[in-house]
Amino acid sequence: HFSACKLGHTAKKLNLLTLYTFSCKYLYIAIDLMLSWKEAMLTRFLPIFLRTEWGNLLLWEGGLIKVELCQAGHKPCHSGPVSQLVLDEGELVTVGKDGFIRVWNFETIDAADSVDDTGLLEVEPMNELHVGRNVSLSFMAKVHDSGQPVWYAQDSNGAIWKLDLTFSNMTREPECLYTFHSGRIEAMSVSPITYLMATTALDRSVRIYDFISNSQLSEIKFKQGGTALTWAPCAVNPKGGVIAVGFEDGVVRIIEVYDPKGLPVLAGQTNTENAEINLKQAFKPHATAVTALAYERNGDVLATGSKDKTVFFFAVEDEYEPIGFICVPGPVRALQWSPPSHVKSTLLILCENGFALQVPAPIPEEQDTASTYQIKNLPTQYFHFYSIKSRIKVKNSPLEEEIALREKEKQEKEKAKLEWIKQQQEMGKEIEEEEPEEEPKEEPLPPLYVPEEPSPILCGFYSAPGKFWLSLGGYDSGFLYHCAFSSNDHQEDPENRQDEPFEVIPIEDTDNNPIHQISFCTSRLLMFCGMQNGALRVYPLQDKDLSVNTLKEYWSFNVHDNDYGQIQGICSSYDDRFLITSGGDGNIFTFNILSPEDVHKELKAKIPSPRSGLEKEKATEDIEDPNAYNIEEVKQKKEYERIMKEAEEKKNKKREELIALRHEFLFLLQKNQELPKHMQLHREVYL
Repeated sequence: HFSACKLGHTAKKLNLLTLYTFSCKYLYIAIDLMLSWKEAMLTRFLPIFLRTEWGNLLLWEGGLIKVELCQAGHKPCHSGPVSQLVLDEGELVTVGKDGFIRVWNFETIDAADSVDDTGLLEVEPMNELHVGRNVSLSFMAKVHDSGQPVWYAQDSNGAIWKLDLTFSNMTREPECLYTFHSGRIEAMSVSPITYLMATTALDRSVRIYDFISNSQLSEIKFKQGGTALTWAPCAVNPKGGVIAVGFEDGVVRIIEVYDPKGLPVLAGQTNTENAEINLKQAFKPHATAVTALAYERNGDVLATGSKDKTVFFFAVEDEYEPIGFICVPGPVRALQWSPPSHVKSTLLILCENGFALQVPAPIPEEQDTASTYQIKNLPTQYFHFYSIKSRIKVKNSPLEEEIALREKEKQEKEKAKLEWIKQQQEMGKEIEEEEPEEEPKEEPLPPLYVPEEPSPILCGFYSAPGKFWLSLGGYDSGFLYHCAFSSNDHQEDPENRQDEPFEVIPIEDTDNNPIHQISFCTSRLLMFCGMQNGALRVYPLQDKDLSVNTLKEYWSFNVHDNDYGQIQGICSSYDDRFLITSGGDGNIFTFNILSPEDVHKELKAKIPSPRSGLEKEKATEDIEDPNAYNIEEVKQKKEYERIMKEAEEKKNKKREELIALRHEFLFLLQKNQELPKHMQLHREVYL
C-alpha cells in the first residue's frame, strides 16, 4: 500500500482520516514530480521519438518520419506496445508492455537514416532486462537512494517493481515490492468479527487485507475474474472465516480464510504465513456473470443474482445445496434481505432496467426439483419504475405557472357560462344551444418527458416492510425515490406496469453525478454515499428515517479519481470504528470514525482459526472450464438423458414383445402346416 495525503476536511461530530490506498497511481505521480527543472528543459531540444503499438520506434525530423527502428531480422524493438521512452545519461531507455526494458545508444539512433525502400533500420540494444513473466510495464522513474540510482517501475498487471539498471556483475534481480488488483475493484466486503476485508476484481484474484496494519495477508487466483463478493455472517460461520465469491463465468465459490498456525505442524515443517485461503466449495448457478450475493438474515439461505436474469437460492449447510431459481425481468443489479426488524423474511431484487421485485425466502421442502430447479409458484411482487422527473422539474417553474394560468382561465369561463344559464332560466327564457365559439389557438404545452429506455437502478435499500428507496442513473438521477409494492398486483404483466414513487427527495449536485452505493453505520445515524465521481458523502441523520431536511447537510470527501474512480463498494467495520471504500480506479481507502482520543488505542485484526480436520481434507474440485454446464443445465441434461433412457427402454420392451409375438406366430404357422389339409386355415384368414 501507499499512504495518501490526509484529507483537509474535519467535522465536529465525525473525524474521517484517509489511512491508505492500494494502488501504484500515487507513486507514479510522486516520482514523476521528482524530475528536475533542468532535466525537463533538456527534453525540449532532443530529437522527437515516437513509440508505436507494434513495438518499433519512429524517429521524426522536420515533421516527417525519418526512419523506423527495429532489431536485426526486422524483429520489433518490443513484442507489443512501447509504453515509455526515457533519456538517461546519454542513453535511450525503452519500457515495453512485454516486460522488457532495453537500453539503446542514443548517438547511433540520433544519426540513424533509412538505407533502403522499407524505411526500416536495424539496431541492436546495448543492454536489456526482462523484469518477469506476465509483467506489463507502463511507467518507470529513477530516484537516488543513498547516492545510488534506483528505478521504480509500474506494472499494469498489478505490481510495483524495484529495478537495478546498472548492468554490471553486481546487478540485483528485479524485486517486486507490492502487488495489488490490476484495474477496478469489482466487489468488497468486511469481516463480521474483526478488522479484515476481502476484495475481488477481473484480474482473477481474491485478496484478504488487514486494514489495521495496512497489509495484504493472502491472495488466491482462479481462472476467471471476480465480479461479486460477500463475507458470510456469524450465523453461517461463528469464526467469521467464510466468504462467498461470484465470478464472470457464473460460478460461485465458497472460500475460507484461516490462520495456518492453528493447524497441526508436521515434522520438519513450519507454518509461517499470516493467513491462508482454502477453496471449500464451487458450484455454477448461472450462465453469465454473478452480480450480487446475499445471505438471509438467519444465515439459512444464500441468494445469488446474475446478468442472465435469474436469482438462485441455496440452503446454507456444511455443503450448499440448491433450492431453486426464479426468472426476473432484467439483469440483477443488487440483492438485499429484509432486516431483523421486519416480521417476514423477504428478498429485495433490484434489476438494471428499472424493475424491483420482492419474494419470500423459498422453503426447500416445498420445492419439487425432480425435473427442474425453476420455482414457478413463489409469490412475487413487482415494481416497474416510471419516470416522474419531468413532472418534478415542472413544479415551481414558468411552465407550471403557465399550466395553472390556463387552467384558471378555463375554470373562469365555465363559471361565467353556468351563471349566464342560471340567469336565463330565472327570467323564464329558453336557452338555445349556441354554436361553440372558436377559442383562440394556444401554443401547445411541451409534453412531459419520459425516457424511452428506463433509467438504470444503481442501488437501493429497505425502509419498511414492502417499502424501499432507490437511486437511479441516467435521466432520473438527482433524487432518491421512495417506492412501495402494491399488495394485489401480482397478476398483472410486469412489463406493462407503470409504478411511480410516492415520495421524492432531491439530492444536491447529483444530476450528473448519481449515487452508486449507499451504506449505513450500525445505529443508522450516519448514511454513507459513494458517488459516480469518486467522492464520498456522509449524511448525519437526525433519526433513522430519511427526509428532505435530514439530507440537506453532509460532509463530502473527494478521495477516488474524478473520471474513472466511481465508488464500487462502501463498508463499515463490524464495530463502526472504520469505513472502507473501493473504487473503479483500483484504490481502497479506509477512514477513521473515531474521536481523537480513541484513535491511539491499540487495535489488532484477528485471523480466524482453521476448522477441525481441515488438514486431512482432500483439495476441493474446482470448476475451471468457463463453458461448463450450470446447475440447471446439468439438471436438464440429466432429465433429457432420463427421458431418452425411458424411451429407449420402452422401445426395447416393445421390440421384445414383437419378437415374442413373431415366434408365437411362426409356431402357429408350423402347427397349421402339420394339420390335415381339410383342417388347415387358409393364409387369407390370418393375414
